[in-house]
Amino acid sequence: MTRQEPVEYERTGELMIHPDYLKTLASNGLCDMGVLLETPGDNRLDKRGLASWRQRLVLTLNTANGTQKCYLKRFTQPPLRQQFINLLAGFGSTAEVEFHWIQQLTRLGIATPQVVACGSRRNGFREVASLLLTAELHGESLEKWLPRRAASLGRNMKRSLSQSLAALVARLHNAGLVHRDLYMSHIFIAAKGENDINLSLLDLQRVARPRWRRWRRIVKDLAAMNYSTPLFVATNADRVRWLKLYLDMRNVSAHQKALIRAVVRKTGRIARHSAKHGLG
Repeated sequence: MTRQEPVEYERTGELMIHPDYLKTLASNGLCDMGVLLETPGDNRLDKRGLASWRQRLVLTLNTANGTQKCYLKRFTQPPLRQQFINLLAGFGSTAEVEFHWIQQLTRLGIATPQVVACGSRRNGFREVASLLLTAELHGESLEKWLPRRAASLGRNMKRSLSQSLAALVARLHNAGLVHRDLYMSHIFIAAKGENDINLSLLDLQRVARPRWRRWRRIVKDLAAMNYSTPLFVATNADRVRWLKLYLDMRNVSAHQKALIRAVVRKTGRIARHSAKHGLG
């Protein structure tokens, strides 16, 4: 993971556009926020529990080298409570929240989706609509990747993956940040071998820099990962070894044993909540 500075986006009307995508969006007739707010895309990615003011769509761009699959998040008339929370945190729109955290994680050297465009439309202090267009990540989520390869993962590959995953999460937490939705479905992997593993973090809308109760937020992140890793993929011994990698230590201290117990308790609460609401 190499730290790097995000690129400078170019302002075009209500949109901020990545310079590498200016010509592509223009040739597809999508250099206008109004068009992006109205386009039906290829298909909707609705899911249970998604608020009606949020939309997720797949959008395919025609490029000079073929096609580029993108994901479009649209936010229309967010609830006033959400807008108030955004303003208190210093964000002018809902889309700007994730755009900000993508840039911050890029500076930390954590791979994230490439933002193609970000836009917002306001009426005074009120957000009318906002959007975030991101390029498709290469690879697939660990949620899908791990179960298919669990039986065939060699010792070296398993160790390399554990080290890469521990380094990613440690870098996030050591920077004072928490993901707040750190399930395996939100970690993408592109792997060609044990020495070529690339992990990316996505769905960064809820990332935060907590001023208090940070330990509790870290426990929640670790518990979400623990819960979303199937038992047949990682044994209890595997999970303890991973935690040692995350903590960068050989022996587990009394304080870290307390962390393990807290993660186990929180994992149980997540499991019970998921079962109660049919989310498991």
